[in-house]
Amino acid sequence: MEAGLEAMESRHAYPLAAMLAAAAALLILIAPGAAPQDAAPLSPQQLAALLDRVTANQHRNDEALDRYERIERYLALRSDSSDPAAVKEDRTYRVVPHAAGSTRLLLEDQGKRTPPEVYRQSLAVLETELVRSLNPDARQRTRVERREKRARESYETVEAARRAFRATFLGREVRNGRVFVKVQLDPRPDFKPANRTTAAFQHVRVIAWIDEAAAQLARAEAEIMRDISFGGGVLGKVYRGGRFVLEQAPVDDVWLPTCYQFDIRGRRFLFGFQVHDRIEARDYRPVPPPQQMLALVRQEMNGGRPAPDP
Repeated sequence: MEAGLEAMESRHAYPLAAMLAAAAALLILIAPGAAPQDAAPLSPQQLAALLDRVTANQHRNDEALDRYERIERYLALRSDSSDPAAVKEDRTYRVVPHAAGSTRLLLEDQGKRTPPEVYRQSLAVLETELVRSLNPDARQRTRVERREKRARESYETVEAARRAFRATFLGREVRNGRVFVKVQLDPRPDFKPANRTTAAFQHVRVIAWIDEAAAQLARAEAEIMRDISFGGGVLGKVYRGGRFVLEQAPVDDVWLPTCYQFDIRGRRFLFGFQVHDRIEARDYRPVPPPQQMLALVRQEMNGGRPAPDP
């Protein structure tokens, strides 16, 4: 339970992201457009079939994310400033997945590019991880198993999200010639959660936009309707009114995240906290096999390849 609260407070808490991204994952940032002319609403059966396709595609997307390196920018806004847009942290990373997880290489911090020697140290960490993936020992195998366990849990969470919500068709919107189905997801009162993560679905409402032709999640906005308590409220709470946004866009034959945004308030024991974070992802690039990636990293360490732009 305490671990759940720590994840809830974490500055870059992907466990929390996973929780609401999974809720959102049933269903890109689009400006409201004109509805298609003479477009019939989806019947309950048609909507259910579309959501089944979205769920299957989201599993493919989640699995593919571990095969792409990317640039991620982390923005943390001050909660104690008169200017709500005041930036407390602004860091840009190169994120490179590997067998045991991923390595983040800092490219820029508060607008200042990482010194070459510091970046090279991060490359050395990545080199070590790639060597371990090619020559796994017992410790490495344990780390890989943990990563695979997290992947299974993510899969199960998305599956649970499909069962946890009742979908209502709200209409269609058009942008750049593509049709998006707008859906509202409300918690099902008869849903039986299997763990704390899926129990949170009972407190969340989601508005989502789906690319109808691709059956892919484009944008989802999740709002906490009721306080989420931990340990009966003794250990802490996430307060109602919190908001989460997930956006995805096409990358090759899958759709991958371009933005996560968190605006939440809560309490751990007697201490309040606020999180106002935004994570932007771009420049996705397939990761080559470990042996090839290792050669490229060593070439970069020796000055043969420049570091990517922040």
